[in-house]
Amino acid sequence: MPSEPMSHLSLPAFPVTRACQILIVGDPALSCGLMRTVLSRLDYGVTCALGAIEAARCLGEGRFDLALIALRLPDGGGVDLLGQIRRRRGLHRNLPVIMFGDAWDQEAVRRDCRRAGAQAYLEKPISISRLLASIRGLVTLSPGRAGLPRLGDIMQAPVDLARLLDMSDGDIQLEREILALYLTTAARYLREMRGALDDDDDAWEGAAHALKGASRNVGAVVVGDLADEAEHAAPSSEMVRKIEAALRASHEYLARRHPETLAATVLKLS
Repeated sequence: MPSEPMSHLSLPAFPVTRACQILIVGDPALSCGLMRTVLSRLDYGVTCALGAIEAARCLGEGRFDLALIALRLPDGGGVDLLGQIRRRRGLHRNLPVIMFGDAWDQEAVRRDCRRAGAQAYLEKPISISRLLASIRGLVTLSPGRAGLPRLGDIMQAPVDLARLLDMSDGDIQLEREILALYLTTAARYLREMRGALDDDDDAWEGAAHALKGASRNVGAVVVGDLADEAEHAAPSSEMVRKIEAALRASHEYLARRHPETLAATVLKLS
């Protein structure tokens, strides 16, 4: 079953002027090997802790912007450590956390991680594109050297980058083509919904259903959820306005990711 980002806390946004610092806890073969190598080459600052006790020491001595915590630690459980972090006072209480590991019941693990306060759960073997997308959903797209990292509320992101990267398999050019096609198609479906406002329930439902599927395929979660709501409701000008606003927000968000191709895209929504 594919890993899914999830949200629990509302995270405050504040500027980071140093390299983004990531704490990796547990699974030394993976954390000190693959993840540390990849993240370090992308200019993230990386600190590794073997278990919960060492992690607590690191959190007491340094400042971190994100933590990756294994489910199983040599001196306890990763979910227990996450609970301790959430109960802490001070700097790291709202630290964004991504849990990772493998388990017999992945859905149950996701629920436990969510309840404990994790923003994401990645099941092993970990996809590097999904790992990076999850990290970039919690910090800005630039890691450390460019001086751009800023913590933010993952709930505010209109597009699930993990889903988008999974679809494009990390191919940037393919991603641009997918997004350009999505924006054009979504605008057409919205125009069809607007045209169905005068008591054409079947056309409204069909356009909303098509918009829901197209949006969720690329990770445009806000538009997809609104389209799902519209599909099961009567035609409404207010719903059209909500979807239009969400689609414009998604376009602006994606244009910042691909300014060379999407910033000039004009959404023909009426």
